[in-house]
Amino acid sequence: MKKLIATSAILAALAGTASAAPYVLPSQQTGALTANDVQPVYTLDAVIALGDGADVPDMYGPRLALNLYNDHNDTFTHAFNLSVSALWGSEDTEGFDIDYFMLPLTIGYDLNIEVTDKLDFYVGGKAGYAWLDADSSYFDDSDSGFTWGVGAGFRYYFSENIHARVGYEFSRTYTDVPFGQHSILIGVGCRF
Repeated sequence: MKKLIATSAILAALAGTASAAPYVLPSQQTGALTANDVQPVYTLDAVIALGDGADVPDMYGPRLALNLYNDHNDTFTHAFNLSVSALWGSEDTEGFDIDYFMLPLTIGYDLNIEVTDKLDFYVGGKAGYAWLDADSSYFDDSDSGFTWGVGAGFRYYFSENIHARVGYEFSRTYTDVPFGQHSILIGVGCRF
C-alpha cells in the first residue's frame, strides 16, 4: 500500500503543469544589427546610357545591383552595394558600323533620405572596373579600365520588401580613349 501511495504521489507531481517563466523577446539594443541591415536587396534596372561626345555611342542594357549592407535610422539609410551592368550599343563611324559591348563591375554607396513613408531620395557614388569590346567588319578591339559614377534619384516603396526607382547617373570610364555617359535608370528592387 505504501508503494501504491508513493507511486501515485510521484505521478501526481509529474502530471502537474510546468511553471516556467513566459518567453519574452529581448529588447533591441542601440546600434545592434537587425535583419534589415544584412538582408540583401536585389535591384534590376533598365539603363539608357547616352554618350557625352560625338565619338561615344549611346548604350542600353540591364543592371543588377545587390545591397550588401544597410544602416538606417529614422530619416537616413546608408547602403553599400555591388552592381554589374551589360550595355550594348552601335555607331556608324566614317561609313562602317561599330558594335560595342561594355561590362562595368562596381561597388558603391547610397545615402537614402526619407521624404515620406513610401518615398526616398537617394544620392550616391560608385567605383570599379569596366571591360569594353568594339567590333566591326574592319577591326576587333578590346579595352578595360577604371570607372566611376555619381547619381541621384527616387525610390518608391510599394511595401517593406518591394520598391521602384528612377534616377540619373553620370559615369566616366578610363580606357585608351576616356569617355563619359549620362544614364537614366528605371528599375525595381526586392528584399527576400
